[in-house]
Amino acid sequence: MIKKILISFISALVVLFWLFQGSINNYWTANYSSPSPLTKLDNIKIWKFGQTINDSILWVKEAMFNAYNTLGQNINDSLNKGLVTPIEQASAHEGEGEENSPPPVANDDFKELIEKQVQENPYSHVLEANKFALGTKDVVAGELDYVTYSFAPEALPIVLRPGDEVLIVGDSLQQAVGRQIRSYLSQNYKITSKDLSKQSTGLLNPNNLNWNETITNELSRANNYKLLIVMLGANDNYGLYDSESKRGYKFGSEAWKAHYLQRIMSIMYQARTHNVSVIWISVPNLRNRDLNDKMHLLNELYSSAAQQYGVLFLDANKPLGLNSTQFEPSLVLNGRMIKTRADDGIHFTIPGARLISNYVLSHVIYEAPIQENNTPEQ
Repeated sequence: MIKKILISFISALVVLFWLFQGSINNYWTANYSSPSPLTKLDNIKIWKFGQTINDSILWVKEAMFNAYNTLGQNINDSLNKGLVTPIEQASAHEGEGEENSPPPVANDDFKELIEKQVQENPYSHVLEANKFALGTKDVVAGELDYVTYSFAPEALPIVLRPGDEVLIVGDSLQQAVGRQIRSYLSQNYKITSKDLSKQSTGLLNPNNLNWNETITNELSRANNYKLLIVMLGANDNYGLYDSESKRGYKFGSEAWKAHYLQRIMSIMYQARTHNVSVIWISVPNLRNRDLNDKMHLLNELYSSAAQQYGVLFLDANKPLGLNSTQFEPSLVLNGRMIKTRADDGIHFTIPGARLISNYVLSHVIYEAPIQENNTPEQ
């Protein structure tokens, strides 16, 4: 009897490891900054089939979750049409940061600019805060040293025209915001957008989803992308493993920051060299203090990379009515108490996601085609 129970227990354990190998590998990498021992079985097809089954189940679950949220959003839209519009929110923030804003520069093809950056002092254009990462080669980021490049600031506001497309990428925080952005662009401007956001993803673990590769491939396709909107980082709160050097780096260490900065800049590089404007949204304040401190470090890297690459970096705390340190799950807006954050202290409610999407859209304008008047003269 005991033997049968033991066999059943071991069999169940093997099946669980078989199905949830991806999650186990991610957990191991996150906590030990090294590959999971289970990765040694990756060459066995029947073993990898377990992950395929689990991924399919998760895909169905996510599709159902998105359908449920879309239904909830449609119902909520009908009840809260007058909450806040991008134009109203733009007026509320009018004048903020104008003194420090760089002068508008046309978003032309920057390939010639890149070639000109080979000069006597090739690093004079590198932001001082980013120089610590010079020479760091990151296999996930790509072949180049992305810290050696810089770009002129994007022209603001960002202009969308008929036929332009918008690419949205990020984690579960971006999923909520992205739905609002896509809905607004489609309903008001008939602008096509694509949201690749996926929960539990970030720039640290390419085995879960390689964002650098995914974005590079997407921008290289024959699409009319004009704008890339990024919101990542909430899942990047652990150590980093570099498969090239076979070394692990503790979160926040100099080497860790150098590798992470290369991955950020790689995404910005791909966008700017494809003549695509970028809006990079910060991770807003979180309830958990330890996690919040880590997000502040990431936001500093996003901000310094954006400054060197001429990218628009937006502080998600502003539309939520937060300063640089506080966390509040609600906001008083137009005399009403609006719950902006979920009970986990991380994710957004639908109104919270709408506030951030409106803030993002306040930096984007739509330029409709000029209609010719063909009315004959009398």
